[in-house]
Amino acid sequence: MPDSRRVALVITAVNVRRLGQGLPPLVDPGRDYWIVDLDRPIDEVLTLLHNLEPTGIITEMIPGATERLLGLGLPTVVTTWDAPIEGAVSLDVDDEAVGALAAEHFMALGLNHFAYFGNTSAYSPQREQGFKEALGKRGGAVDVLIEPLRTDRRYIEHWRRSNQAVVDWVAALPKPVGIFATHDPQGRSLAEACRDAGLQIPEDVAIVGANDDALVCELTHPPLSSVEIPWRRMGFEAARLVESLMRGEPAPAQPVLLPPVRLVERRSSDRVAVEHPQLRRALQILRERRLPDLTVKELAAAVPMSRRTLEHLFRRYLGRSPKEEIDRLRIERARQLLTHTSLPLGEVAERSGYASLSRFSHAFKRALEVTPREFRRECIINGQP
Repeated sequence: MPDSRRVALVITAVNVRRLGQGLPPLVDPGRDYWIVDLDRPIDEVLTLLHNLEPTGIITEMIPGATERLLGLGLPTVVTTWDAPIEGAVSLDVDDEAVGALAAEHFMALGLNHFAYFGNTSAYSPQREQGFKEALGKRGGAVDVLIEPLRTDRRYIEHWRRSNQAVVDWVAALPKPVGIFATHDPQGRSLAEACRDAGLQIPEDVAIVGANDDALVCELTHPPLSSVEIPWRRMGFEAARLVESLMRGEPAPAQPVLLPPVRLVERRSSDRVAVEHPQLRRALQILRERRLPDLTVKELAAAVPMSRRTLEHLFRRYLGRSPKEEIDRLRIERARQLLTHTSLPLGEVAERSGYASLSRFSHAFKRALEVTPREFRRECIINGQP
């Protein structure tokens, strides 16, 4: 194997688990990926790299450490960072799109009160901005609480620690409220604060986190809904980009941003929150129905109410028509089938309630700006089954 294809993954333990998933499709006798834990003291890391002599580096943004790695002058991709870096490639998720997904989820539940629980990380303001902008299209105001980054424990560490400021903040919010936490550990801490305040989840407070770290989400009570980040694809793209740099190809002019995968709904946001009982019934029918070919006329009859009244209630409380909500659910159903099955596109269209593949393809591209085939290809790259 030529030495020119030795790549050092200089990343923290939590990101080894995330990004490393994207590397197996690229492994062959001509490539070698080494792992160096960035939680080591940086001088120790630099000594290791001097001895290993890699010709490319995949790392992440750790202030005080990443700058010294860049000083080695090797082809380098910096993940979890979306600002330009001279002489390197920045690669990250689109954090504003992460916030927008959380907002869309809360709006679909019929909530009218919203809040953001952030921290002082670099990406928290961007997730907050995406959340606010998506809600702003419907006139939704957002209460905000920003906590300093925790210095007493790392991202994956957790122990219960009451924070009275968070308890008081969440207790004072108008209810029911949807709160987006900047990442899953923040969401878990918020769930504990809700219990300390005597609030029910999701009845009083619906919570969504981000990163979809399964262990954190499932250890939260109740289990935490979360925006899934394309970690596997990020690892794949990082490896592809560093090899491009090692071949002498120019770096992209701008940071490479990947869209979030989806919102994974768990018990923490599993609710329909509208005051009008008939509209709440209509939304429950839409959420529970397995057949996607429901029409607006059939929905009105099932509630029951007149179609005109149904149209009025949807627009008054949700800001969209019943047909727009049915279309949104059909697209979400199609996304799930494209992500988690290998069904032919024609069958995906049929199971999602579309009369033809052409109508399905047109509706899907209008909603997501990619064709169903392109979306499935992205899912394969991202390592979805």
